[in-house]
Amino acid sequence: MTVFGDKVKYAVQRARKGYCDKDLWEIDTWFSTVFAAMMKEFSEKTQSYPDKENVVYYKGEPNAEIIKTFAEKYPGLVLKSEMEDDSEEKFRKWTELIAHIGELFEKTKCVPYHKGPTDEQIKAKDEAFDLLKEHYFDLWW
Repeated sequence: MTVFGDKVKYAVQRARKGYCDKDLWEIDTWFSTVFAAMMKEFSEKTQSYPDKENVVYYKGEPNAEIIKTFAEKYPGLVLKSEMEDDSEEKFRKWTELIAHIGELFEKTKCVPYHKGPTDEQIKAKDEAFDLLKEHYFDLWW
């Protein structure tokens, strides 16, 4: 197959299943690249932050589709647009945390296989996954 044909094949595979054969060659690089980019964009686009159990505070007017999805998926969830006194600070800290997780994953890319990961890459990976474990169920719009 030609280089162009491979690119088309990989694009079709990604469209169908979200990844392609080429991504499987280096899952670590694919994951850290894609996830770092997703977290950066998520930090820029998120409209809410997790606070109390079953309460979500959001900025502005949320997308009607998002409200419908949350209502169906989480029937006991309460969405509040009224921000509390410290809400702006909590929102800022939340977006900074999301961006930080993305930056940590960015640092884990491009491991030289003949040398293995650096101490900095291992530390970044460990911190990124610890934060991800702690906030995994809070990663929604």
